[in-house]
Amino acid sequence: MMRLEKEDIQFIDTYLENSDVVFADIRMEMVDHVASDIEDRMNTGDTRSFYDVFKDYMLENKKVLLDNNDKFVKQTTKKLSNQLLKSFFSIKSFLVVVVFTSIIYFCFNNYDSELMKNVLLISMVFLIIAPAFCYFFALKKFSKNRFSGIERLGFFFSFFLQFINIVNITGTNFIKNPNYLLLTSIVMALVFTFILVFIRLGVLTFKDYQYRYNNLC
Repeated sequence: MMRLEKEDIQFIDTYLENSDVVFADIRMEMVDHVASDIEDRMNTGDTRSFYDVFKDYMLENKKVLLDNNDKFVKQTTKKLSNQLLKSFFSIKSFLVVVVFTSIIYFCFNNYDSELMKNVLLISMVFLIIAPAFCYFFALKKFSKNRFSGIERLGFFFSFFLQFINIVNITGTNFIKNPNYLLLTSIVMALVFTFILVFIRLGVLTFKDYQYRYNNLC
């Protein structure tokens, strides 16, 4: 059975990249699809060279492939959102929330509450911004591949920042009222846990895409 050479796979990837398919994970799926179709053609009687078969294939299917770009992005967003929620609503995350709640509650009771609130909020913002900065710095400095899945996770940034703003506004009232101190601790623990789950998923997703992309090409 005819199999494409690594150089052929790389040629397809380069062609798609030059066609403005900038995200490596989307190209990875497209390259796999195109390579399989071309192999099928060459294994069912088309004796021309890879380049001739590829040229005709792209004339017939390029528009459809590029139109599927948006469809794949939506699928990726849905998949990552499900993974994020599944990880957050797990036993491990529950235990992390309990630990964070205990630590935060202890700090509020033993140190200046307003100061601790500000320290925690700044820490939350840092945990959100730092990974994004590192990702885009790596892209610019080391010319790493862009991954749609990673950048789609960034849409949660605005949600986090708005949520933290709500915590900041309501937290003051909570802290002033001892009856709400535990609730404040729980809310902040939930936010911290969600951010850590978010970061972990981002790192794992990046490693998975990078591994699959390197093996494909």
